[in-house]
Formats: sequence, C-alpha cells, structure tokens
Amino acid sequence: MAATFQWWGEYGATGAPSTADLGVSGNLFNFKTSNSLASAADYTSYPITAGNNSYDVWLKGHYTGTFNKIQNGKFYKSSGALGTGETVKFIGAVTAYHTPVTGDSSYASADVPTSSPGSANVSFSGSLAGNITADGYSDFIVTQLRTTTASEAGDTETFTFTLKLGSLYRKVKLQLREFGENLSETIPSQAEVIKSLRACVETMCGATNQLVEDIGRTAWRHAELGRNILALA
Repeated sequence: MAATFQWWGEYGATGAPSTADLGVSGNLFNFKTSNSLASAADYTSYPITAGNNSYDVWLKGHYTGTFNKIQNGKFYKSSGALGTGETVKFIGAVTAYHTPVTGDSSYASADVPTSSPGSANVSFSGSLAGNITADGYSDFIVTQLRTTTASEAGDTETFTFTLKLGSLYRKVKLQLREFGENLSETIPSQAEVIKSLRACVETMCGATNQLVEDIGRTAWRHAELGRNILALA
C-alpha cells in the first residue's frame, strides 16, 4: 500500500474550528466571502466584489498509508490564469490556526509560485526541513484571492494548486534486501554451472590426451615390431 493524499482544511473561529477533508468536494474549494469549506457549491451566495478579498483559506496536506518519510513540500499554482486585478497570495509554513479574515491576510502575503519552486516552501512539524514518518499533516498552507476595482466581472478561471513532494520514502528496504538475497543465491548457481562446464572440458581434454597417447603408443609399437621383423630378415 502506498501513501495517499487529500487536501484538508480548517474553518471557523480560532479555538473551535471545524475541519473538512476536501475530498468530499473532489478536492475542490472556491474563494468566497464565507470561510466555510463544507461545500464548494455555495460560492454564488458569497461573491467577492471587485476591490475586495476572499476569506483566507487554511489548508493542509493530509497523508495516510505506508511510507517511511514525507518531507520537502513545494506548493504552487500549476494551472489557471489570473484575470485583470487578481492576485493569489499564500504562505506555507504556519503551525497554528487563526480565524480567517477578508482584509489583507497577515499570513498569506507572498504571490503563489506558478511553477515548482527550487526548494521547500511548505513546512512539516514546524520546519521547512521537517518531515512526518506516520499518518499526519503538513503545516498550514494559507491562501487568499485579492482583487482590485479593475477586476473583471464573473467567475475567475479554475486554478489548480499542487503540493509536490521533493522526497517520499516508501518502505522498500525489505524488498531490496530480498532481491539482494535472491541475487546472491543466483550467482553461486551460475558458478556451479561454470564449474560443471569446466569439469566437462577438462574431462574431454583428458580423454582426448589419453586417446592421442594411446594412438601414439600403438603406432610406436607397430614401428618397433616392423623394425624387428626387418632385422630378422
């Protein structure tokens, strides 16, 4: 069994937040003027007017299954073009939840990358160099859609956000060890075949040498017999 992933979110007031695996909405959420993540379908009831922001959205990567270590998280917007007057802000290293706001988030303040970053920008266990070794979560990734009065009317494009792992260590040591053992068993078997072939060649060579020697000895005896006959004549 491999590691499995879902987006997970928190919403509501600090101290008593609600939680949701976004998988219930197909890993989908909408920026809106409600901080609830219980449904992605209600965004038309909570529209963002030009010049205002969405509530900031508090997400985590949720990992379950079989793995040794997960670390080096990289968050970025992998598809979806921003419209006029639109920006998406983020931060990927917040350990404690705070009540979402519609003003400029004091957490999500950097532009979200549009390609995989060269180094980790999502923390685990409170550190960009941290990791988890059992079922668990990344630290919070906070995002917010901000607009200006020049923003276009209507829906934005659909944005795809990717959380990529630079290192995912699965439990493969046992399989590698078994492969090594089988390999070490195969090599002696091959050596035995080679040894048998060598013994066969040596036997054949011995038989050939013996045959040559017997033929030579017989020929010599024949010559000796002939010489004796001649001597008697």
